[in-house]
Amino acid sequence: MVTVSARTWRDSCACPGSEAERAEWERLGFGPPDPGELFTEARRRQQARREAFNAVKAHTAGKSLEEIRERYVTELRARGEEPPSPEALDATVAAMTGNLLPTVRLMGRHLVEVVRLFRQT
Repeated sequence: MVTVSARTWRDSCACPGSEAERAEWERLGFGPPDPGELFTEARRRQQARREAFNAVKAHTAGKSLEEIRERYVTELRARGEEPPSPEALDATVAAMTGNLLPTVRLMGRHLVEVVRLFRQT
């Protein structure tokens, strides 16, 4: 079995209507995302956040939470990333100092939201 990327498959598809679909995507200036590209980008972003976290965590001794927060935001932006939501940023800064409670609370709230979404369907 030969595997090709979604983009290659889409571009080479000869199904009825596929040419019109490709033309419409081009007219609009974009195409459907390629899962491989999305995965690669997600891994790059995860690595950038991990590097920023580790760079700041190594120098938290004697720093205030605000100083740690500012340095983390600076490290993220230096890696081409924007800071997360204020709540997630606070939880990340707390985790750098060894306090995991804000992270656990945030994860718990997100889990409750996911369960609610599944119950609605």
